[in-house]
Amino acid sequence: MKKTFQLSLTILTFFIILELGVLGNMQQGRQCYTNIPNKSGKCVPAECEAACTKMHKVSASICLPPGKCRCYYFCS
Repeated sequence: MKKTFQLSLTILTFFIILELGVLGNMQQGRQCYTNIPNKSGKCVPAECEAACTKMHKVSASICLPPGKCRCYYFCS
């Protein structure tokens, strides 16, 4: 009975460590965002995209009301 419990505990520990490693790798690809300020108070999609690409090579941008430019990128 003692050997069975020890084997079960070893297998359970192995799977827990394996799952924590997989979850850690998945969290590395998280998305972050930054609000890009603009002086005019209006968001022009082309300018928003250009500013976002200048800050982060791989990124996406969107204009949100009231005139905010939001830049999405992958966190490192």
